[in-house]
Amino acid sequence: MNILVTGANGQIGMTLRKLSEGEKDHYIFSDISQVGNYDTLYLDVTNADALSIVCESEMVDLIINCASTPDVAAAEDDHVMADLVNREGTANVAKIAARCNIPVIHISTGYVFNGESCTPAREDLSPAPWGVFGVTKFAGEVAIRASKCRYMILRTGWLFSPYGRNPLTDLIKFSSMHRSVKVPYDRVGTPTSTFTLCRFILDVIHSGDLSLFGQADRDFTGIYNISDEGVGSWYDFCHSAIALYGLPVEVVPGLWEESHLKERSPLYSVLDKSKIKKDFSLTLPHWRDSLAECVKLMKNEDPGKEH
Repeated sequence: MNILVTGANGQIGMTLRKLSEGEKDHYIFSDISQVGNYDTLYLDVTNADALSIVCESEMVDLIINCASTPDVAAAEDDHVMADLVNREGTANVAKIAARCNIPVIHISTGYVFNGESCTPAREDLSPAPWGVFGVTKFAGEVAIRASKCRYMILRTGWLFSPYGRNPLTDLIKFSSMHRSVKVPYDRVGTPTSTFTLCRFILDVIHSGDLSLFGQADRDFTGIYNISDEGVGSWYDFCHSAIALYGLPVEVVPGLWEESHLKERSPLYSVLDKSKIKKDFSLTLPHWRDSLAECVKLMKNEDPGKEH
């Protein structure tokens, strides 16, 4: 099977690269940037013609759409680019997938909810997007559903990994240069390893049954929440990461406005994962266990540096 991965040089794509090593399927990793010595096909999802050419010439059987603005801050800083990538780019993927009958696994976000409720958000909760990132990512979801392509939308959030820039690697970099770090305790969510997300995606692929996307007795087309188990504040996450990494750094709790780490998020960003656990008999790891795995990889391989 030929699998096109867009946005492949972000932390999700990099995790897919690692986990898919030795796979029998042919992965086409694409992005608008080059990372180290990794083989990357240049592809801009905002260019519909280029995307169409790649899908047809490579005889793509599945698209994993990871293309997105890199983080919340980037979306807030450049509204136009966020809309171009998160909405229009996703719409291009969806239209071409519908025309060519290619199923799509699309990565979305829990920030389609504003976090004003203290109850974990279910998939059927009416969206109230938070910030530019949430608004544009939700617009991408709408475009996918409107296209009538076969799709699985995975909503997740608070992602971390050993790769590239993310809250974990930023924290380690910052802590290597400072004796203390003040992080917010007034933002609560579920830190989630990209390994949890990508292992689920690969399990779907390994099932060998793309009928999961609407061509079987059981139709799994639709939206699913996925994250690690457990809940914590950014302070909880950072305190655990520093302890696991063994850095002599004091982690000080503070309000978001006064913290050193400017990762913005809704007040409460927790997803209800009952649906995906039931439909796929899925067992998810606790975020602290996932964090320990990622820190071990960072200490052994040190891939979290800027490429």
